[in-house]
Amino acid sequence: MLRLMGWLGLVRVTVASNGEPSEPMVLVWCLCYLLCPLFLFLCVFFCCCCEPTDPFVLTTPLYYVNAPPHMGSAYTTIAADAIARFQRLLGKKVIFITGTDEHGEKIAAAAAASGSSPSEHCDVISQSYKTLWKDLDIAYDKFIRTTDPKHEGILF
Repeated sequence: MLRLMGWLGLVRVTVASNGEPSEPMVLVWCLCYLLCPLFLFLCVFFCCCCEPTDPFVLTTPLYYVNAPPHMGSAYTTIAADAIARFQRLLGKKVIFITGTDEHGEKIAAAAAASGSSPSEHCDVISQSYKTLWKDLDIAYDKFIRTTDPKHEGILF
């Protein structure tokens, strides 16, 4: 499990000469293993304290479209989806927002490397996020693209 977490980039795995993870890394893994469920519990507990008439707004990071979705994107969105579903079970109005951030030099560089315009590149990668969320049965309410005219109109 620790090696998998290292491979996914979640922790830096230091391996001792015998091939086993070193003690500090085992400690990090144990803390992650124990604190992640605690964090989710606290989020759900404190979110249950608001008035039933207040909408429960939940958002994931707006993912950069310089590369396709990866395990970290899925992890964050699945956790947010679980919280949103729980809040819906409690009878709350939930607004679950996810989307993509389509501005930045890395995106322009990735588009140039793929031989497409930044707009075409953003369209392809944003669609890959939507497809992944559909395949994972993520029940979001709004998918925001920072290049949408409505989004730009609000900000600028």
